[in-house]
Amino acid sequence: FRPILTFHPFFRCYNDGNPLATRKVCHEAISRLSLSKGDMLFSEGEVPSTPHMYFCTSGKLRYQRDTQRPKSFTVGHWAAEGVLWTPWVHFGTAMAKTEVGLIVVDATAFQRIAARYRTQEFYARRYAADFVEELNKLPDKAMINDLDVGFDIQDLTERVFQVLA
Repeated sequence: FRPILTFHPFFRCYNDGNPLATRKVCHEAISRLSLSKGDMLFSEGEVPSTPHMYFCTSGKLRYQRDTQRPKSFTVGHWAAEGVLWTPWVHFGTAMAKTEVGLIVVDATAFQRIAARYRTQEFYARRYAADFVEELNKLPDKAMINDLDVGFDIQDLTERVFQVLA
């Protein structure tokens, strides 16, 4: 699962800084999910009972928030990162447009592993705090959706992991 997980800037740097924790995440916090065309992954306003972050490994999903233009969610993309760092309500609806394969990161299991495998820098905690701070600074909450939180994840990751640079 590591090659897919490391599509995301946080997990790429987290793997570099704490490969043992990343290995544990891959073994203990990730599962696979298959959707058929028309299946709903999550819906707008839903508070996930078991929060998950999703990575698309095959197929295509359609994501739509309110009346905004729909977006595609395909291989190499992720959704619902916010569940890893803060209580989350889905901002839109994701539905399979084709047969879809996903890897699913269980937020509770990830948090438990991140807390157990701390480095001196404790990257996950720093990233979580900065992620929430960036969300709170957004002038317009309509900028937030499950695919794009409204700020640059790459910049956030570089700031948090600057000790690795």
